[in-house]
Amino acid sequence: MDATHSPEERRITLRLLSYWEKRRGTRGMPSEAEMSPADIADLWPYCFIAHVKDIGKEGYHFSYLGKAIEDVYREGMEQMEDSLFPDMDSLANGYKQVISTRKPLVSEGEITNPHGDHFKFRQVLLPLGDGGAVQAVFGGMRFLRIVTYR
Repeated sequence: MDATHSPEERRITLRLLSYWEKRRGTRGMPSEAEMSPADIADLWPYCFIAHVKDIGKEGYHFSYLGKAIEDVYREGMEQMEDSLFPDMDSLANGYKQVISTRKPLVSEGEITNPHGDHFKFRQVLLPLGDGGAVQAVFGGMRFLRIVTYR
């Protein structure tokens, strides 16, 4: 059994990388159309997609942002205002590297949501496209709250 469906494997980075590898086969990368939320239903709330043609545009946000990521970002807030929605730079650091190398990237770091809560995260960024050009970055991330004792 591969890491995509292994009940033992919990790391989103390895599971999504395994799924991506399976979808791409012998090609450089799979297309966005080949990624099926139903295949990775338990991971889908922790995933996001950004289209390359829109990256860098002022105010650009993800074309898909999973509920679990959105919930962490808005935790402690009554309503999510558009201006507070997570932007590409804060959550997808490394997407430019994935676009230029056309290779997956696993990374980790810390974010602070607008309410001031701190989280460590681990993420995988995966290129999607046709004919060798990256058209979208598909990613997944999991969070762990950093508890600060005062």
